Amino acid sequence: MEIPGSKLSAFLFPHSHASEREIKSLLSFFDNLTIFQPWHIENQFSVPSEWGLRVLRPPEHLRPIEGFPSLLSEYKNWMRQCKDKGYASVLAAVQYGKSNDCTWDIRRSIRGLDERADQSQTSATQWHLLLHLARETEERLREAGEVLTVLREKGSPLRDAMAGDEAQEVLNDLSDFEPEREMDEEIIGRVFGAWHGLFSEMLKENASLITLSPPVFETLSELWSEYRSDESDEEILRFCWPDLSQLDTSEFHLKKSEMEGHERMREFKDALQEFMRNPIRQLKMLSGLAKGLERDSAGKGKEMLRFRLRIFGADPGPGLRKKMLNGVSGKFLFLLEESCRG
Repeated sequence: MEIPGSKLSAFLFPHSHASEREIKSLLSFFDNLTIFQPWHIENQFSVPSEWGLRVLRPPEHLRPIEGFPSLLSEYKNWMRQCKDKGYASVLAAVQYGKSNDCTWDIRRSIRGLDERADQSQTSATQWHLLLHLARETEERLREAGEVLTVLREKGSPLRDAMAGDEAQEVLNDLSDFEPEREMDEEIIGRVFGAWHGLFSEMLKENASLITLSPPVFETLSELWSEYRSDESDEEILRFCWPDLSQLDTSEFHLKKSEMEGHERMREFKDALQEFMRNPIRQLKMLSGLAKGLERDSAGKGKEMLRFRLRIFGADPGPGLRKKMLNGVSGKFLFLLEESCRG
């Protein structure tokens, strides 16, 4: 993160994409948002850069091999042929170049990759593959979830063919399509490793990261706590903030300008920036300001965003999983947790 001043900046982590509503939700609070994207992903964001959105690619020396689109296409074909193997098998195949229980032998692509590139380019190419496939899987699950939500809200098209509420009950019994369902520690580690490998040199030590995934936030927090037994849940700050994502362009900027002049909101943001400069013994005061903000919005019928924040110290300590934690040491991690009504 840039040294806090008049602006609050954050880097989306470890996602390489977000919906328009998610971006507008994040920019309801942050002044600037940076999204890192691998090479060969088209920038299709409808939110203009003037809003504070910035999209960056990995450094030139971390470009994947020539012919990467063809290699990516092979992996996507393999994903379609091996749908029953799941997200974990896909990512394992990319990282280790093997899938013993699939008819299509993906190892031949990795062997070809080794022949065409040195080890650093091989690693960069594997990182790109991981993030591309992770994005595709998340988007498919997201789209399925959106369709299911619409059907639940508007009713099943089968309602005329099925008696009573039977069709709606079928929809309600279906599990939500969420990418987090398979996001265990191992998968988070692989995706985080790829993201960190491609983008870490573009981050300052005290960068402010924002994730949309509760499992990412919770996994990293739990791992950190294993090495820092003196820390507790009190080290995590919770706060709410008005959600401007449903507003059009003119209303969004007008409302955000009004919020800049709101005494309690300005006081909270200033205190948060000071906390980022020097977090020692300031969390309790910041938590008190957050509760004041929540009380101030209670009963006003405003759509509110709920955030969690934790700071990761400079040294995660020894341990087998220290490598994953090294990527977040010295940084602040925000979670856009859920919407709530004040």
